[in-house]
Amino acid sequence: ETMFESGAILEYLCELYPDSGLGRLRGDAERRDFLVWLHFAETMSHHGAALTQQHLMLREDAMRSPIIMQLEAARLGKCFEAIEARLAQSGDYLLQGFSAADIAVGQAVYIGRHFRSTDGLEHLQGWYGRITAREAFQRALPGEGERLYRRDFYPAWDLPEV
Repeated sequence: ETMFESGAILEYLCELYPDSGLGRLRGDAERRDFLVWLHFAETMSHHGAALTQQHLMLREDAMRSPIIMQLEAARLGKCFEAIEARLAQSGDYLLQGFSAADIAVGQAVYIGRHFRSTDGLEHLQGWYGRITAREAFQRALPGEGERLYRRDFYPAWDLPEV
């Protein structure tokens, strides 16, 4: 069977391969936090998807909504602040040691950084540097001709009047 929901896929693989150490199974003290962060990634991805649609898919300025763009960028900022607060408590990763939660949230931050700066969030920036330096992360990046995001950053604040 084919699975299509990234959080479910990660959770399933963690259960299928418990020795990988990427999941937190039932009975593990970090199980609750693992599930929260795994599903928080989907919340963040929603904001990134809305901004991707506004900036990249709606090609004409008249089709875009500056209000939605600003609102979604602000929501991403709140998500980044939540990650910053967690990392200030937990240390190098969202849980004790690298996990699938870091993979899921890291993917959402990868997209989100195209629309919202992480300046001033030192814990998030350090964590993001650690997870993006991993060989597996580097291998998962799209090739130059495959990139959806042609720019590193798409500002929501200096949009033309509609």
